[in-house]
Amino acid sequence: MFKSLEEVDAICYVIRAFKDETIFHIDGSIDPLRDIKKIDSELLLKDLAFVELRLERLDKEKKKEKRGIQEKERELLLNFKATLEQERFLFTLNLNENEQKIVNNYPLLTLKRKLIVLNVNEDKLDNPNLLRKIESDGNVGAVQISAKIEQELFQLESKKEQEEFLKELGIGEPATHKLTRVAYQLLGLISFFTIGKDEVRAWSVRRGTLAPQAAGKVHSDIERGFIRAQVIKCADLFRLGSKQAVEKAGLALLKGKDYPVEDGDIIDFRFSV
Repeated sequence: MFKSLEEVDAICYVIRAFKDETIFHIDGSIDPLRDIKKIDSELLLKDLAFVELRLERLDKEKKKEKRGIQEKERELLLNFKATLEQERFLFTLNLNENEQKIVNNYPLLTLKRKLIVLNVNEDKLDNPNLLRKIESDGNVGAVQISAKIEQELFQLESKKEQEEFLKELGIGEPATHKLTRVAYQLLGLISFFTIGKDEVRAWSVRRGTLAPQAAGKVHSDIERGFIRAQVIKCADLFRLGSKQAVEKAGLALLKGKDYPVEDGDIIDFRFSV
């Protein structure tokens, strides 16, 4: 299990927060905070074991030609060890660029962001108290869903039926929408769109990504030959109804290499290779 988690950007805990006497809980009671702490402990212990093993190897190696590099790594690992022993996740540390390079190949799970999904009773979806307790940890995303409602929603065939079902329950959107939004915020991601003849496609990039690097998401040739980007805002497109109307209104903006892409941008990249 731990090996597969090394490849992800965030770890999602799905935690039982609903009460149902017909469904057994291994600990005999419902306590989401306890269950979250149990998973936390497994990840903390796993990372602490790796850090201690790596420190032992560094003490044995001590090569003269790499002494400076090894000393920096050792200092960082000692900081990691102290943090883990305090039962704090490593993502709470503000690593600089050089420190980030050192740990890039480390299989440390507590460096990854944590997303908590609480599976609650249908009548508890609007209860924010538990969410506040979880989010008070900082750098943690949390969302409440009712898996039972989502299952019933999934079984409805048409979008209209789904909308009516949610409306009857007083729910504004499916849980998958909330979960995606919270995950994006947690990871610092945004989406931009490209429009082709036969498709509209969304691309995910880190917040603050410049236009040429965003173009590279579409194709490496576009990044390499980047000239400029025509940017349309989603709000303008929805308000005016078409790309042509936005251009006619003078709201299609030309941006250069230093433009940081914004969430919801519709971009037409100009390039030459």
